[in-house]
Amino acid sequence: MGTLRKPQERPPRRRRELAETAQVIVAGACLAVVDEYRLGRVSRVRALHRLSGLLLEAEREDDEDTLTKAYESYVKLVDDFDRGRERRSQRCSPGPNENRARITYERDGGVREPERGGGSRDRSTSEPEKETKRQKVDEALFGWRDRQRLAGILLSPEAKLTQQMVENYSNDIELTKARLFSVANIPPFPSEEWDNVLTGRFVDLNRVFAGIFSTYVDERRTVKLGNFEISTRSRIPDKRVKTANDWNRAWNRTARAIRFAFPHRASDLEDYGTHVNDCFGSTLHTTAESVIEYDRACRKYIAESRTHTFSNFAAFPAP
Repeated sequence: MGTLRKPQERPPRRRRELAETAQVIVAGACLAVVDEYRLGRVSRVRALHRLSGLLLEAEREDDEDTLTKAYESYVKLVDDFDRGRERRSQRCSPGPNENRARITYERDGGVREPERGGGSRDRSTSEPEKETKRQKVDEALFGWRDRQRLAGILLSPEAKLTQQMVENYSNDIELTKARLFSVANIPPFPSEEWDNVLTGRFVDLNRVFAGIFSTYVDERRTVKLGNFEISTRSRIPDKRVKTANDWNRAWNRTARAIRFAFPHRASDLEDYGTHVNDCFGSTLHTTAESVIEYDRACRKYIAESRTHTFSNFAAFPAP
C-alpha cells in the first residue's frame, strides 16, 4: 500500500529569495503607477486605487504593518508631486505689479526699464549685462529621490545596512582608506579595488588575481603641471582568471576584503561562493569560461542595482 508523502516545504533561504523578488516586482509596479500620474495619464483617484490594489494582492497575514507603511509612502510620493507642481505654478504666475512693467524702446537703440520707485533707467544695448545667478538645484525634483526614500521599506535589513555603510564610506573615501590602511591585519588587496569595495562598485577579479602574483607596489604617483594633475599607477602584470581554481583564489581574497569592511555580509558571501562553485560542476555550463562570465554578470548586477544581496540567486541574470 502506497504511503502519502508530505509536500516538501521550500527551505528558508529559498522562501526569503522569492519574497525579496516579489517585493521588488510589486515596488516596480507601484512606481510605474506614480510615474503615470506624474505624466498626467491617470487621475489621482485612479492612481491611488491602483496602488492599493497592487499592495493588497501582495498582502500576507504577517505583514499588515509593512503593507500600511508601503501604501503611505506611495501616497506621500503623489502628495509631494502635487505640492511641487503647485510651487512651480506659483513661481511662474505673474504678480499683481508685474503686468504693469513694460520695456519701451528708445530711438537711440537703448532700452528704458521701469524701476520700483516709479522712475526709469536707461540700459544701452552695448552695455554688458550682469551675470545671472546660478539657480539652486531643487533636490526634490531628482527622479531617483522617490526610490531612495522607499529603500527603508523595500530593502532587506542586510541590504539596508550595506547601503548605509557604503554611503558613509563614500562621504570621504580618502579619509576612509587612510583609516583602513592604518588597521592591523588588513587583508592584502589592490588599493584601487578597495575603492570599489568601499563604494559598493563592481570588483575586477582579474585585477585581484593579477595582484596575487605581482611584486609591484600598488601605489599612485601624482605630478602637478600648472592647473593640471597627472596620476599614474604601478603597472600590474596582465593575468586573467581562466579556471575554477583561478576564480576561487581571486574570489576568496575579494570576499575577505568585503567581509573586513562589511562584517554582516559573511554568510551572504559564503553562500555566493558555494553557488558559483556549484555552477562550475553543473552540466548547464560547458566551460569554466561560461561560469566566470556568469559570475561577472551577477556581481555587476548586484553592484548596479544596490538592492540585492549575494545570496538572492532568484534575481540573478539567467546563466
